[in-house]
Amino acid sequence: MPENHNPPKRLTPKETEVLHLLKQGYLYKEIADVQQVKMDTVKKHAKNIYRKLHARNRMEAVNKMYTA
Repeated sequence: MPENHNPPKRLTPKETEVLHLLKQGYLYKEIADVQQVKMDTVKKHAKNIYRKLHARNRMEAVNKMYTA
């Protein structure tokens, strides 16, 4: 059986919500508006998402989280 190289999916609920909105194509500013937070907060969540998923960008993070 091949090893599973997917990263552990240990995102917080807020990070999961941000990633879901990123998957839908929302910009950081739009996510900040939807969540009623500052854009810096969204950027911090995104940075944490990328770090936890070992991703360099939005597309890589989405692919790692939502593909088996």
